[in-house]
Amino acid sequence: MFGRTPRAATPTLNHQLQQAAIVSRQWDAWAEANNAVRTGSAPLAVDHGPQVSTGASYPPPKYRNGSGTVYLVTPRMMINGADAGPALLMIKENNGEWNPPGGGSKNDKHVQDKSLLETALREFTEELGGIDWRRLDDESKSFQLVRLKVSSRGNQSWAMLVDLEAQACEKVVFSEDRSAWKLSQRMHKKLDDETDGYAFVPLSALLAADQKTKTFMIGPYRVKLRTFQTLQAVKEILSLPGVPNPPTAPAPAPASGGGGIEEHAIHLRITPGPASMANADVRAAIASQLEPWGGLHVTITGFALRQKAGHLTKTKEGQGCAVHGGSLTAFVAKGARLLTQKGPWHPSDLRADGKKIRIKSHYLALLEQAARNANLAEVKPADDAHVSIGEAKYAPAVLAALKDPATRWTLGIAVITLPGCFKGARAQFARVKDEQPIWP
Repeated sequence: MFGRTPRAATPTLNHQLQQAAIVSRQWDAWAEANNAVRTGSAPLAVDHGPQVSTGASYPPPKYRNGSGTVYLVTPRMMINGADAGPALLMIKENNGEWNPPGGGSKNDKHVQDKSLLETALREFTEELGGIDWRRLDDESKSFQLVRLKVSSRGNQSWAMLVDLEAQACEKVVFSEDRSAWKLSQRMHKKLDDETDGYAFVPLSALLAADQKTKTFMIGPYRVKLRTFQTLQAVKEILSLPGVPNPPTAPAPAPASGGGGIEEHAIHLRITPGPASMANADVRAAIASQLEPWGGLHVTITGFALRQKAGHLTKTKEGQGCAVHGGSLTAFVAKGARLLTQKGPWHPSDLRADGKKIRIKSHYLALLEQAARNANLAEVKPADDAHVSIGEAKYAPAVLAALKDPATRWTLGIAVITLPGCFKGARAQFARVKDEQPIWP
């Protein structure tokens, strides 16, 4: 492992790469001479410093052809205001399969890779469209490259660990703010001749991969995984110091009788920008709303059964449930047009009130009236519009986050699961669907 903490003590990146190339060749020699690497006892992680050694007692061997892969890992990824935990940057290859950036070594008149780490970093750069990965070192509070144990003599994998939220990391990698992009845009963005798309993927999604079909989920899309080595690498990455454990995802309850129901509500969803997410109070406020409601939001309607699920009121689980009298999807589309009729919009009249941030807005009054006209259930008065934040002490930080131009506002349908509509039933957030961007 080489990297930096604290930043002031960091050698230049060129020096780090020179050290890494030496480590790479020494490790190859050591692995060849000692099979202990296969048992996990080999010192594969080496800190940068005045002495760089993997314990090899042999001179660096001649360069060998092989392949290299870079696993760019962020410690957190915000999805609909909720922290999905650490995430991995993956690319879609021409054949539709997904994998971290990587490829084979080159040693011709145009390219001369001096080590498989150099191969990995070159392929990482090329497959992401010619980006400058060194900017991640400039913009992140910490930056480390760690050789993974899934490496072999001819195929080396490196974890690139940065202290940036996924959206902030994306902005640094591509030198462009893509926070308003839809997931499908990223997944179909051609980056170079070999790369037809990319996405940051929560490690939890990879841990839940279907081993029989060799597939996993990116948001609502099921995609093909190129190699199972990626899953082995993900498990190893989660064991590295400083990499947080993924949150435990609640198991979705069935949408009909026999174990639970789903209820839907209209929410104005709030995803703080990268700078705001660096504040611990903002993250704590989000965490307080995470399990039941999925993060920070303004409630436009309360939760109720979808119009097409009204028949569930005749079941044991659905007794006493309210039912929306109109289409939620159609309302989201109409509501988004209403809120953005004069361009991107977000509330600006905000004030702290204990464990809430209260909001006043003529647009929210129009949205309330539109919801009543659409015959939606449990419509909330615009005069009571607020964002719940868990603790009053979080108010200054959350207020600043709500005013941050980088904070993302969307209108969408929040979905929860619960055992029934009886008093005391505990709800769990399931997902958000049909989101429409409001700001930016």
